[in-house]
Amino acid sequence: MWRSIGKIAVTSVAVVVLFAGWSNAQAPQSAPNALVIERGTLIDGTGAPPRPVQALVIVGNRIKEIVPPGGNAQIPPGASRIRAEGLTLVPGLIDSHVHSRGFDAELYLSHGVTSVLDVSNIEDWILVQREGVAKGKIFGPRLFIAGAAINAAGLFSWHVPVKDPESAMQATRRLAAKGVDMIKVHSGITPVQLQAITREAHRAGLNVIGHLGVTDAREAAEAGIDALAHTGGIALALAPKSLADKIKAMGTTEQNSLMLEMDFDVEEAKVDALAKLLVEKHVRIEPDLVLRAKGVSRQWPQFSFEIHELLKNPELGYIWPSARERWLFLTPVNDHSRGEDTDYLRLMSREEQAKRLAGAKRSFEFHASFLKKFVAAGGEIIAGTDAQHFGTPGLSYHQELQLLVEEAGMTPMQALVSATRNPARFIHKEKDLGTLEPGKLADLLLVRGNPAEDIKNIHNIEKVIQDGKIVETGYHRWYKNPIPRPSTETGGTNPVPIMTSLSPNMATEGDSEVTLTIKGSRFVPGCAVTFNGQAVPLVAGNQNQLTVKLQKTDLMTVGTFPVVVTNPTPEGGPSQPVYFMVKFR
Repeated sequence: MWRSIGKIAVTSVAVVVLFAGWSNAQAPQSAPNALVIERGTLIDGTGAPPRPVQALVIVGNRIKEIVPPGGNAQIPPGASRIRAEGLTLVPGLIDSHVHSRGFDAELYLSHGVTSVLDVSNIEDWILVQREGVAKGKIFGPRLFIAGAAINAAGLFSWHVPVKDPESAMQATRRLAAKGVDMIKVHSGITPVQLQAITREAHRAGLNVIGHLGVTDAREAAEAGIDALAHTGGIALALAPKSLADKIKAMGTTEQNSLMLEMDFDVEEAKVDALAKLLVEKHVRIEPDLVLRAKGVSRQWPQFSFEIHELLKNPELGYIWPSARERWLFLTPVNDHSRGEDTDYLRLMSREEQAKRLAGAKRSFEFHASFLKKFVAAGGEIIAGTDAQHFGTPGLSYHQELQLLVEEAGMTPMQALVSATRNPARFIHKEKDLGTLEPGKLADLLLVRGNPAEDIKNIHNIEKVIQDGKIVETGYHRWYKNPIPRPSTETGGTNPVPIMTSLSPNMATEGDSEVTLTIKGSRFVPGCAVTFNGQAVPLVAGNQNQLTVKLQKTDLMTVGTFPVVVTNPTPEGGPSQPVYFMVKFR
């Protein structure tokens, strides 16, 4: 899919950003004072039409001037030059919704994502990462962070727990004092708590983005929220009151799967009124359409192929198996709110598959249609992907922009603005980032073709420039983050499974068939089950439970037989056995 980055002639000294933390890496070259990109077509990120340029001059890490055709560029002595005929200059992309795991830098920058908004993470670690990137010690996109999300007590261990408006205000003050770039609220926050958070965040000059659960989009807008993550809370705001009340009363554990079904009629007048309210309240939407598209959109077969092809690269061997599985298979159909991270669609019954896919398709189509109305009413989109959870870092951003054009009705230029200027404005960094203008930081891409004509041209990245320097793109199997993320997730290898029980734990000699439930933990996709050393078919499963079928041939002989679960390589291996008895008839 990727073209060689060596097609563009660069005169004088090439500028290369090398990876901090790489073993056996060469010393970085000294950066020249200036870089000049000659000719080409400019998309400046403001929404203005593309225009030809004579030169874009970078001095240090900022754009000094943009010279129109026929103009005279003031080129500093010793400047490096790039000839850009046939190329389009585009601002560096800014992904508005990621959760870094520390091994994603090469993926982001190779796909032209020069900045990311990390909207919830292990607080101390992500602060250290931001500092390391800013100092040039850690290779990666610019990091703008929320720290840890604010949530109801007891939901997620890495979130900041609150129980009332006062503790919500205190949590917001503490995060602001740490120097975060925005505030993130999560699914357990109530409207009253949200109002306290937004009031305190705005006093500190910070915007608030929310993954809504018990608060719907209308309530969030009235409480002062600045952005809705995942197009969250919109369906809940439009649901019949009885259903909405039932979902809110459940808290955050089941509401996603129920709302997924979208099996209720929505009045167009109510949809229009909600879109109008969000625009009037200046609420942005971060859609994550690429999340909702998994398994159900017409683009998904191609997207899935692209992810498979990317992950086949042996230089990406450092990507955790658990991450690979999420990017390829975890979808809204696999309801992770119910502990089904590894209960993939292929393990479900046909009836369950059909029900969940139909609900997911309705949800995708509804949210795409809502975005059309929202944008037509003047609403602002900040494009994001939920990368590292549902999304593949970098690649999913290109796919998200394609969906915004093909399904949400945005023009290619509107999609590009949602990926550049709008995220920069959301974090109040528009004076430095988001558009290509004199005085701004020199983060930009050189793209073959014009993405304002065909958004899929954003795939054709020839060069990435970050902070005024040409970035070495591509992948290296020995890449590692110098300060890895503390995590219970297995880095690079599968765990050894643990079995705790069998149900039933015995059968009678000659029984025709037994459905056997295996309980335990650390079961991963691709695991296998053996009965007395022979493989038995897996019917369904998730990370804590597997279901297999024992056939009549397995039950012909009395005795005590070992049942073993084996996880695949890398690492993995067999569990300790749990025994099943066959008694006399």
